[in-house]
Formats: sequence, C-alpha cells, structure tokens
Amino acid sequence: MNAPDSRGRGTDNLVQMKDNSGNALAVALSGVQTVRFNADSGDFDYLLFAPTTATPSKWITSAAVSGGTVTIKWIGGGTLQSTPSLTPPITWTDLGTGGTFNEPAGPAAKFYRAR
Repeated sequence: MNAPDSRGRGTDNLVQMKDNSGNALAVALSGVQTVRFNADSGDFDYLLFAPTTATPSKWITSAAVSGGTVTIKWIGGGTLQSTPSLTPPITWTDLGTGGTFNEPAGPAAKFYRAR
C-alpha cells in the first residue's frame, strides 16, 4: 500500500488499509499476534489498530507447519494465493479453493492471502 507524504513536521496522514479495488479491509486478530510493517522510505509515527464490527469477507484463520507440511485454513470462500516476495511487482499464484490447503514446507519465504 502506498501513502502520501505529509509534507511537514506536525502533520499526519491517516492511511486506511484497502484492497486493490479501494475497499476498506478489516483484519481478524485474536490472542497474541505478530504484525510486521516494512517502510520502503519516509517517516511514520505509529500503527493504529481499531476494533470494528465489520467482518472481513475472507480471511486466513490458521497457518501451521507440521511434519514438513504447511497447512493454511481460511473462511469466506475465495481462492488462496501465494507469492515468494512482497516487493513490487508482486505476482500472486492461485493455490486452491475450499478453505484448506496443504503443501510441502520449503526453505524460502512464502506469503499467502485469501482473495
């Protein structure tokens, strides 16, 4: 996601997370979670997570590695996709539908989304 520069000290831009169609996104978090943020450049002050009553239409509910197999589960239908990198240009590969996907664990990083 790209955001405009605030162009000055003391000026903040609030940037809402959106999908490729410009729709607001909600992220389902519960318990202890790790969230990673990578800034390409510029300055930021903080990340804000606010509770919402909105329910995402699709989201990954669990990811686990066991016995050399990665298992991803998601709800809301849609297609599970993966990419080896989040550096643009990002190319997503369709993996499957149905809510559960298994594949052998590998040594390289892989990122997933339900779309």
